[in-house]
Formats: sequence, structure tokens, C-alpha cells
Amino acid sequence: MSKINVKFLTDEALATIKANLDKFTKIVKENPSDSSSFIAELPEECFVEKKYPIEDFELEVDGDGDYSKVDVDNAITLYEHLCCLPKHVLGDERFWMWLILEKCYAATIQAMPMESGKKIIADHWLFGQGRRRGLMFGALSRAYYRVQSFVMDFPRDKKAIRVDNEYMFGRNLLVMPVTDSLYTYYDKGAHKGFTSVPDVAKAVKNVEVYLPQGAKWYNFWTNEMHSGGQTVSMPCPIDIMPVYVKAGSILPFGPAVQYTSEKKWDNLEIRVYPGADADFTLDRVLLEREKEHAVRWHGQVHWDKDYFLWLLPPGRYKEGSEICLQTPELGTAEGN
Repeated sequence: MSKINVKFLTDEALATIKANLDKFTKIVKENPSDSSSFIAELPEECFVEKKYPIEDFELEVDGDGDYSKVDVDNAITLYEHLCCLPKHVLGDERFWMWLILEKCYAATIQAMPMESGKKIIADHWLFGQGRRRGLMFGALSRAYYRVQSFVMDFPRDKKAIRVDNEYMFGRNLLVMPVTDSLYTYYDKGAHKGFTSVPDVAKAVKNVEVYLPQGAKWYNFWTNEMHSGGQTVSMPCPIDIMPVYVKAGSILPFGPAVQYTSEKKWDNLEIRVYPGADADFTLDRVLLEREKEHAVRWHGQVHWDKDYFLWLLPPGRYKEGSEICLQTPELGTAEGN
């Protein structure tokens, strides 16, 4: 296909939609396959072209109405054609609205039917709950970022791309936020919330977490190891979020602080998770307010067999000095 420049919905058109959500929701319900009626209700010249070229593309629509059959392929298509765009474009609701209305209307409706009424447009077309939440819950943007989260590390795992409630935090941590109520429920008739267990603080329910194939994974809280390419059940009390560490990761841990200068960082714990070779360079400069001089830590870690705990020796270090990290062996991850 040929190249096209991306477009933004104009601010005037965006304001028009936000001010008339009921009206536009009705139009979408009456016209699920064609956006021309929607666009006709917007101010003239409702799109403005930007000088960001992309390869033209189309998203698929399933003939039987089952979007799950084309979901993964469409998500990959979005990522492949949009990954060249700068972040400020990908983070703008006006860009995603252009895609929905001019490029991907029918696929968007099939992916997210208008059963919830105007909340679909407000929260999943627009960024009604803020930009960050809007990007992760957007009708199209969530598909793009779902692929971005996994495609670099797990390009062959199509099941991982389907997962829309997990993300990679950096290259090492797989996080699954708990967004469904496990221990409470809301009674619409009574307009009141209730707990579903006698003691929420002591309750433990399991949640299902998919671990992408191509790696081994460690439960961050227990160090239990699992092979990738499977769904595991993890106990999830109210104060625990499912977090898994990719084998071959090296993670530094400092003191628990609310701000950087709250406590001294004289001791640093570095956890190494076995399963793949890994290298890690720690090189960070901190400013001690009372001394007004920089403290530099520098060290390299490499392992290829065992699980180690690396400790930064206590003491003060001059800027530019190199620290020799001690390597007491703790045994295998299963025991620690």
C-alpha cells in the first residue's frame, strides 16, 4: 500500500463529541459499519493532516461477527504500521479518534460494541479517565500497546498478544494489575458496597496469570519458578499484586523510601534470577544534601549458573570510585 500522512481530529470536533455523547452514541448504534453519518455531524474540515507518514493499512472485520478471530492479526497490523510514530502522536486522543472514524471504524465497533452506551465513546474512544488510562483501555490504542508490551521479547507468542491485562515493566518484570474486585461487590439496588468475605485482610483468592513462552518466570514474592507458555494460578491477598521476574534478570534493591534522600543508600541488594546468562551495570549518582557532593556506585554483575545475592559494602565512596561487589552464594532460587 502507499504512504499516507496521519491526521488529528480538530479541537473543535473533539469538543463537539464530548458535549454530545448521547447523540453520537445513538448515531454509532444506528450505523455500526459506516462512520459517514458520525462525521457529518462534526464541524467542516474536522481532521487536520500532520507530516508523519505511515504505510496505509486496513483492519480486518470477521464475517461471523467474532472479533476474537481477527483480534491478534489486527493488533499486530496496528503495531507494525504505527510503531514509527513519535510518542506525542501515539499519546494524543485526537490521533486515535482519526483512526477510529476514518480508518478503522467497522473493526472498532466489532471489537468493542456499544452495549455500555456513551461510556464506550467517553472512556474507550476518548481519554475520559485520563491519558494513561485512556491509552491502555482505548478501543484501538490498547491493541497497539498490548503488542508493544510483548512483541519485542516474545514475537512468536500470539497468545501473549491477546492478553490485555498484563504488561512488561521494563525488560524484566511481568505485572498483572488486579482490576476486578476480589473481596468486595456493589449492590446496585442498595446503592452500597459490601465485602464478600469475613475478613478482607486475611482473605486469599487466586488469580490467573499468563506467562509468555520463550522464558522461565519467577514469582516475585515466593521465588517459585514456572515455565513460560502457560497460565498459572497465583494466590492474591489484598496487599499483593501478581509480579513475575523473567529468568536471567538482575534486579537492584535499595531501601524503601518516599523520596531519594530520605535514607542512606550505603547498602544495596542485587538479586540475580537464574535461567539465562545476564549482565548488569550499576552506575548511579546520588546527591547527599548535607554534604553537597556526589556519590557514585559502579559495578558489573555477570552470572551463568547459580543464584547469588550481591551486596554493596557499606561506607562512603568518592565520585568515580569503583566498588568491588561481594558474591556470597545463597544456593538455588527455590530455597530463597
